[in-house]
Amino acid sequence: MTEETQDLDIIGFLFVMEGNDKGEVIKLFSGRNTLGTSPECSIILDDPGVSAKHASIRYGEDEDYVIRDLDSKNGTFVNGEEVITGKLQENDVILIGDSKLKFKML
Repeated sequence: MTEETQDLDIIGFLFVMEGNDKGEVIKLFSGRNTLGTSPECSIILDDPGVSAKHASIRYGEDEDYVIRDLDSKNGTFVNGEEVITGKLQENDVILIGDSKLKFKML
């Protein structure tokens, strides 16, 4: 846990079902969670099909979980449909690059 995340609440999890990080369980924290290959991201994926800053997940004040594509080269997909911005629901499957992630909320 980094210094930046140690004081934040856990809001959910991503279970990596396919890809180089298969088997990993990723914690999502309050605020913005950025997924990508860049060291600047809060969630770093080992996947050549993932952009440096690929997507973000945020738990909003309206109590919705929102995923947003960050102008990635290969797109962000939720349950097989490409999204620019969308709400996440329990057990949604997110595909970025070759990484397939199952979303679980708290």
